[in-house]
Amino acid sequence: MQITNRKSLSLPQRHINSLHITCTNTSTFPPIFDYLISQRINQNTDSQIDKVLTGSIPTFWYSRLFPLLLLLFVLQVFGGSPCWAHTDASRAIIQHFDRKSIGGGTHCPYISVNDPNRIAVANNLGLLLFDGNEWSLLDLPNGAQSRSVAGFEDLLFCGGQNFVGILDFSDELGGASPKWTDCTPQISAESGPFDDVWRMFASPSALTEEAKEYEAVFSCSEFAGSLSREGEYREWLSGPIRNSTTWKEGVAFQSSESIHFFDWNGSEIERIPLQKDWKMEGIARNSANKVILMTHAHGLQEWDGNAWNESQTALSKHLREARVNCIEKMKDTWFIGTSNGGIVSTIDFDRFQIPYAEESGLISNSVLDIKADRTGNIWVGLEGGVDLLKYNWPQRTPSGLEELKEAGHASLHLSNGSRYWGTSQGVYFQSKSGAPLKIISDIPGPIWSLSLRENDVWVCHRSGAGVISDGQFHSIIDETGVWNIWPSSDPNIWYAGTYRGLIQIKYAPRGRHPKSRWQSLGAMVGFEESSRFLREESPGIWWVSHPYKGAFRLELNERNHSVIRTKTYDASAGFPDPLQINMCNLDTRMVFATSKGFYQWDAATDRMIPDGSALSNWIDVDRSYQRIYNSPSGNIWIFADRSIRMLPLAGVSMLDDPNPRFASMGQNPVPTPFEAIEFLENGLVCIPIERGFTYLTPDLMHQVQSGPRVKISHVNHLNVAKSQLSIEDESIRLKAGVHALEFKLSGLNSDWAGLIEYQWRIQNVAEQWSRPTSNSRITLSGLQPGTHAVEFRAFIGENMPCAVTPVTIFVSAYWYQLIWVRILGFFLCASLIVVFFRRNQGILEAKHLIQKQNERDQRMKTEQAMKASMEKTEMALQAQKTAAKELQLAAKNKELASATMHLVQKAQLIQTIDATLQSLKTQIPSKNQAEVDSLLNIIKDGGKLDDAWDDFTKQFDQVHVEFHQRITTRYPQLTKTDFKLCTYLRMNLSSKEIASLMFVSLRAVEVSRSRLRKRLGLSKSQNLIAFIQNI
Repeated sequence: MQITNRKSLSLPQRHINSLHITCTNTSTFPPIFDYLISQRINQNTDSQIDKVLTGSIPTFWYSRLFPLLLLLFVLQVFGGSPCWAHTDASRAIIQHFDRKSIGGGTHCPYISVNDPNRIAVANNLGLLLFDGNEWSLLDLPNGAQSRSVAGFEDLLFCGGQNFVGILDFSDELGGASPKWTDCTPQISAESGPFDDVWRMFASPSALTEEAKEYEAVFSCSEFAGSLSREGEYREWLSGPIRNSTTWKEGVAFQSSESIHFFDWNGSEIERIPLQKDWKMEGIARNSANKVILMTHAHGLQEWDGNAWNESQTALSKHLREARVNCIEKMKDTWFIGTSNGGIVSTIDFDRFQIPYAEESGLISNSVLDIKADRTGNIWVGLEGGVDLLKYNWPQRTPSGLEELKEAGHASLHLSNGSRYWGTSQGVYFQSKSGAPLKIISDIPGPIWSLSLRENDVWVCHRSGAGVISDGQFHSIIDETGVWNIWPSSDPNIWYAGTYRGLIQIKYAPRGRHPKSRWQSLGAMVGFEESSRFLREESPGIWWVSHPYKGAFRLELNERNHSVIRTKTYDASAGFPDPLQINMCNLDTRMVFATSKGFYQWDAATDRMIPDGSALSNWIDVDRSYQRIYNSPSGNIWIFADRSIRMLPLAGVSMLDDPNPRFASMGQNPVPTPFEAIEFLENGLVCIPIERGFTYLTPDLMHQVQSGPRVKISHVNHLNVAKSQLSIEDESIRLKAGVHALEFKLSGLNSDWAGLIEYQWRIQNVAEQWSRPTSNSRITLSGLQPGTHAVEFRAFIGENMPCAVTPVTIFVSAYWYQLIWVRILGFFLCASLIVVFFRRNQGILEAKHLIQKQNERDQRMKTEQAMKASMEKTEMALQAQKTAAKELQLAAKNKELASATMHLVQKAQLIQTIDATLQSLKTQIPSKNQAEVDSLLNIIKDGGKLDDAWDDFTKQFDQVHVEFHQRITTRYPQLTKTDFKLCTYLRMNLSSKEIASLMFVSLRAVEVSRSRLRKRLGLSKSQNLIAFIQNI
């Protein structure tokens, strides 16, 4: 609605602006007012409403109608029902895929979303494909840039520079790579050469079978035509063609001076003239069923059946400057992509919003293409990348907070539409949705809580707490950091939980100034622990939870501002451990979120016990939970890990089958452990996140069973280079061997685009799922012969188990593992066993004989050893005897030698006496000579040793056993003298000693020796003594 003569209205300018911006549902006006407004809109002359407001009609009617009209006007402006406009709930979360993410060029002019398995994007470096988790870039067969793309299931039609082709994915699971079919030669042969193919459209699935013959329609400057799945081409229209777009029943082509309307069968239905300098970008119908033409630089044009009329709406004026590139309709809203103004949205081609622009999060303001997918989200092709508008995502960014980078901690929405945002840096005020943020001074961050207490806005922060009034902060507590304030059973007494215990606050309802209404009475003496969460059990009895010390039960003396008694509840009092203890209110009950589910206080035992309500049936009691809340409608909200879970029910008492919902917070993490939640009157939920705030729409939160299902795109056989395997009936069959396979997984669901992780398991190996991984390529190695039941699934979070995709891998057995081989092997083994036993029996017998022979040999060896030992012993004994004999012989020889020497000495003495007497005989008188002679005879007779010789012989025979017998036996011819000489030589006596014993001269001995040699038959070379020694 546009008002041209605002000066005639006596309302403030800001009310006129409000009317212009927000009042769009004119059908709710009373009939007369609706009539007057419609007249003012449709005519350029003064309308009836101007006459009423300026006094140009009679005073009578003025005095009666003006108050009524003014009242109706004011009611409509300020008290009417909400009109269509983009509220916070309609601004989707934007997920960016910039140039670095997609791996392509900056120019993304066209998007296809019809293939349920992939998103295709035309790009100046090739064709981009997105499988739900990863982007890949394919080159066109001619290496040119891609300009347009249209997709069906496993089939993509692509247009580029002098190229039109079909990319077929249908055999990918069969082990084949995507296959290009180049249709350029056929098209050029029929319609002539062409340059860039900028437009490609997929025919809708609701067409008749005849229309489905040609499933993709394209246009270039030279002509337009269609292609079938098999690549058959048919020309629809010859050029020159400036542009083309879809309309309700088919495709519209702009030639030099006309728009040609074709149905999907390729038949031209209508032709409408068009100015040469206009460029058609889109065709639609407004609420009045008029054809609306969106031009690139000339705004909106309306067809009245005969001519085009330029639209004078605000939207048309805006689009002249922003310049239209593309349009897309989702539900009742049209989204218009512009060259320099981002995305414009409208429902009636009059009023509009600019929900998405570079300043509100788009990669750039140059929007080239917009496509809504079957999930309800919108893909945007831009200069610089691709953006995904998640309309089906439960999270929305509050309008005006798109650029807020600070961590959110607390929010407060007031009934007048204003709102406060508490962040890590301070408090921001927003007068309404989308209004600029204004920081409230003198409030240091981080902000721990924002709350409406007795119609006063309370702010608690790291240095104290106070009240915001008229845009100013009034400090009430400034001695320590404050978490929050809580009412007591006494309406005039409140308590603040601080870093160092509790502070009592007095409330005076009649105070006109915040500091007169609220007064700090000081800290409660006797308790100085951090008190983030408080709850009053009964007057004077309070509970406090501590993040790592457990919980405390305090007994207060409120008059004396002191804590009388404190009881601590930690692991010894029943908690699983004192860490992560957060007190919560659930259905008017006090529960504690712990590292292992929820606990409650049992007054009978004065201990903490696991929560016994029906809630335990719907949560994992062994998991850690941060916070739990009840919404005003009774729904239960639980913070856990990277998600927020909602049980839609009317309190725990009504818990039956709640059909839980959840919202993943992986992209927008909640600042742990400072989780907070605000339930808004319109049903939305406001959640502080690490970068600002987000609204949750409960109806869009995901159900547990709504998780994405992964698909196996293809399987690479890593044992063979560039080898892909086929999957038939959810199974893969491999030859015998040890195999390694790489599975490429995908799961196209724009709700979870880029957020999916993957898990797998082999059931006959492990029941546990693998750790989640963002890598969509899963390698399974070491696959031995046998059956392997493999399962894959997407992983969103512990709260959302996704559907399982099974595949069974059959690895053929080795030849020796085959049944018939095993049977044959069994009989062969049995035969071998028989042969073995028989052979073994013979071997045993042979071994037995060998053993016996060995025993005999061993016995013989033993006997020989014993005999040798005995012989050795005998020899030793003989040697000992010989040695003894030799010793004895030596002793006897010694005695014999002594006796011999005695004889020799005796003989020498006798000879000496004889010689002396002979010499003295001459000197002795003759008378005495007879006596001398007598003495000489005696000496001569005494010198004979015959008797002594016999004794000597006997003694000699004892020493030299049987010597005389042996020599007498051998040499009987020897004389007695020879015998004596032999004896003396046996004793090794010298010739001189022998001469003395034989009383002969030395010469006589030599002669006797010579005779003895002859008698013994010795030669001259033989030694006589040695010979005699050896006898």
